[in-house]
Amino acid sequence: MKYLLTTIIMCVALIAGAQEYKVAHNGGKLILEGVDDVKIEAYDGSEVIFSINSKKDHKESERAAGLKPINSLGLEDNTDIGLSVSKDGENLKAIQIGQCMCRDNEGYTIKIPKSMGIDYSHSTYDSDHLRIKNVNKEIVVSTNYTNINLEDVTGPMSIKTVYGDIEAKFASLNQNSSVSLNSVYGFVDAAIPSTSKARLNLRTPYGQIYTDFDIKVETTDGMRSLTDKKIEGTVNNGGVDLILKSGYENIYLRKK
Repeated sequence: MKYLLTTIIMCVALIAGAQEYKVAHNGGKLILEGVDDVKIEAYDGSEVIFSINSKKDHKESERAAGLKPINSLGLEDNTDIGLSVSKDGENLKAIQIGQCMCRDNEGYTIKIPKSMGIDYSHSTYDSDHLRIKNVNKEIVVSTNYTNINLEDVTGPMSIKTVYGDIEAKFASLNQNSSVSLNSVYGFVDAAIPSTSKARLNLRTPYGQIYTDFDIKVETTDGMRSLTDKKIEGTVNNGGVDLILKSGYENIYLRKK
């Protein structure tokens, strides 16, 4: 009996610490606006699963008893985990309502069907990281302060951050549309399979470009432009556009 009681208490504590919200959705994009510290992973399923590890010591203000937080659009938390989630045509949209009540540096974990792409935007300094894994559909990201980590992705994608770093490990390089990774003040580090076919555009006015690929540099009237700040060329006889840019830090293009 004592063992059973202990098990029940542990399960209740786990449920209290980690909360979930599920919605059936396939195809389209997951649109995230202003959601802090997110981990997204594609899986074989037909539901979008939002989860959060909440702060155990978080308490609502006594003055807010019986009231709900809303944002400037008048949206309310309809998930009980600080998000307003709604269908937007073929897409699913999630907007954070108020401050993220999650444990430090943990934030939200979101699992999406493999049929979905991602459109993420964030403008404040409240989000430290965005991690995306196993997504083979289009990814669009626009942030100011967020570090971005991409793992086992394929593109197409357009990634831009102002103060964050970008690290990307590609499972393959999709040949249907371009891949662009752009950080204004952070570094850009991309690893692609050694057999990837790509047309390269690498630029960093104040950093350095590093690679272990044999790049065939483009020529104009038989002449090559020799600079370590801007490189245009191809690997494996060319293919999809691969654009890596950093305003002030280094660029790394490496074989996976």
